[in-house]
Amino acid sequence: PSARTRVKKRTNILGWVLRNIKNSCWPGLPGGMKGAQKKNIYFLIFYNTADNPDHESHYLKLLLKQSVDGIIMIPTTDSKYQDIENIIREKKPTVFLDRVFDEVIENLREGKATKQGVVLLDNVKGGYIATKHLIEHGHRRIGCITGPLKNKSAFDRLQGYRQALDEAGIAYQP
Repeated sequence: PSARTRVKKRTNILGWVLRNIKNSCWPGLPGGMKGAQKKNIYFLIFYNTADNPDHESHYLKLLLKQSVDGIIMIPTTDSKYQDIENIIREKKPTVFLDRVFDEVIENLREGKATKQGVVLLDNVKGGYIATKHLIEHGHRRIGCITGPLKNKSAFDRLQGYRQALDEAGIAYQP
């Protein structure tokens, strides 16, 4: 395998950095990736950061040292920091899920050659649809549990929630 890696310049290893396996949205993703991994003969290195940026930094450095062919990650934070910049600078194929950095979005918008991709949820729309559904079923006192508002996903869901309340003439109560 090591000789094949040197010749083909591929390790057939993908890194998967998940921010929190306990989040009910994400546990099914690694299983889905495992099926693709078997089909394409890739090995999968899986790291759970438990929402700890220091763990994420350590794991990303390990993956770069192991010369993985690509990284799939849900970052622990919305703010750009050195380890993500290293991935972008090295043009390491990376797919960001749920959270992304402004530089990646700008490169994609400008059509710049990039090895990064993004899969984002429309959290504003999700918050709006969920709240509107409750309003349509006669509810008027609707709470919204967001998580930390420094997290863009949580902030966007709150925006959708507030938009639906405004449209229905229901006062927002922090």
